[in-house]
Amino acid sequence: MTPKQGEVVLDVTTDIYSLNGKVLGKTATDFSDDDVLVDSFDIELKKMRENLGIEVLQMLTAENDPVKRTQILNDYPVAKIHYDSNVPYDVFYKSYMTVLFNFDSYQLAFGSDYKEICRLHEPHERTWLLYSFWCEQLNNAKFSDVLFGTNRFPEMLANLDIGGDDSQWCAALLSLALGKKDGNLVYVVSSNETGRPDGFRIDVFKKEECLWEFIEKKTGYSHLTLRVQNDILVKDFAPIIQKINSYGYQIKFAALGK
Repeated sequence: MTPKQGEVVLDVTTDIYSLNGKVLGKTATDFSDDDVLVDSFDIELKKMRENLGIEVLQMLTAENDPVKRTQILNDYPVAKIHYDSNVPYDVFYKSYMTVLFNFDSYQLAFGSDYKEICRLHEPHERTWLLYSFWCEQLNNAKFSDVLFGTNRFPEMLANLDIGGDDSQWCAALLSLALGKKDGNLVYVVSSNETGRPDGFRIDVFKKEECLWEFIEKKTGYSHLTLRVQNDILVKDFAPIIQKINSYGYQIKFAALGK
């Protein structure tokens, strides 16, 4: 993907990753540790963000028209990330998190077809941040129990102590995990209609069409958290991202741990 002036474009392949054409390192080595962020990429993004911020500030200072000032802010560069079809989810997730630490808005492009690009925004509502920690921890435990045969959820629920009225802190939470069982893709949906920590409902689908039939019937949700097993490739989960995006959900990506 060729960047235009003022654009931030990251290319990630199975061999190397680059920022605006500058090769930053080898994917196999730089994405192999347990850190969520990729240091060399993060450093370069911070430099680029600072330079772009200076440019925007200069444009705002020189412009007195309120409408045009608003347009300048709306046109602030969006990070674009292009992924090779054979990049696994753990590489996708680390690069996504590194971008997210530097830019709020981003576009995703997959494979050799750059025309179909998903533009996404990380949810920032206060209520979403409230859900994020314990609810997502419980969700991850549920997914781990279903996909990997662990028994984390009952123990976590028994030890949970959030204090106060907990009747709404898990409300409007919808999550999807994509994993493998016996070599086949499995879709696991977690929803919570009650708002309580023990109110999670788990539905497992082996066919993608059954998954979408179920999702289409869900109402009252504006956000969806997507988790994918680390070794599943972009070519297998990219269509899922595009489909979720077409429903109008704000997507939050998360790691799927055992």
